[in-house]
Amino acid sequence: MNAIAIVVTYHPDVDRLLNLVSSLKEQGLSVVIVDNSIDIVENFFKIENVKVIANKKNLGIAKAQNIGIKYALDSQAKFICFFDQDSYIPSNYAAGLINNRCSNASAVYLPLVIDEDSGEELPAFKLNKIGIPKKVFSNGQEKEFLVELAISSGTVVTAQTFSTVGDMNEDLFIDLVDFDWCFKCLKCSIPITCVTSVIMKHSIGLKKGPITGIIHNPIRNYYKQRNPFYLLAYNYVPKSYALYLILVSTLQSLIMIISQKQSKAYLDSLVAAVRDGFKYLVNHKNGS
Repeated sequence: MNAIAIVVTYHPDVDRLLNLVSSLKEQGLSVVIVDNSIDIVENFFKIENVKVIANKKNLGIAKAQNIGIKYALDSQAKFICFFDQDSYIPSNYAAGLINNRCSNASAVYLPLVIDEDSGEELPAFKLNKIGIPKKVFSNGQEKEFLVELAISSGTVVTAQTFSTVGDMNEDLFIDLVDFDWCFKCLKCSIPITCVTSVIMKHSIGLKKGPITGIIHNPIRNYYKQRNPFYLLAYNYVPKSYALYLILVSTLQSLIMIISQKQSKAYLDSLVAAVRDGFKYLVNHKNGS
């Protein structure tokens, strides 16, 4: 199979992580854990035949994924899979997403993702004619279908794809890293295919508000607010999409300021995010 799974962790629930690693190995995948925890989790080093790269600090998901990608490419992997610490893979994961797939073509495959807590299908996205994202669901269909934007956890990417698209954008640190990379795939006409026969459970692990969406702490909210400004600087991302995210994230931040106990912290994160976002725009006028 020659496939390597990259699992990025940050102070994980070790039992859940071990279950994920065990499932991956049972299906013939090699595993590399790239850990962003400040404190090394001793149990990692007790996992047999698993490569552990301990960063000993939080380098962000993009940097951690890039470390894993380099390891996988250096190991001559044909397929590279991405996971975070809160996913459960089904028994047909490798059979549906890797086996019998062409490793010589640039392509991305993803499972149908179900929210572990609600049991609801988590959407992928397509853009409408003016670049605004719309949710895409399977609607019970059994056929594979194309999407344009999807979360990274559970995805399978042929190694060939990285020579065309490049690696993850470390400037983003955490939020929108996966969608940014999807936009690069779209620019290069690389298909992103949802395989409905493979159903993966994923835990978001955070509260949701009816208007705010997922309720992040002020620090994480900073990246959620700042990174749409970064996307606005890139020529491969539709301007309408970036502006839409700026509008939505700003409204959500304002609601958090009004509704959450840490109102000042949310206000400070909003101000800092907008300030830093504009600075980035000024320094990246060429869309690089």
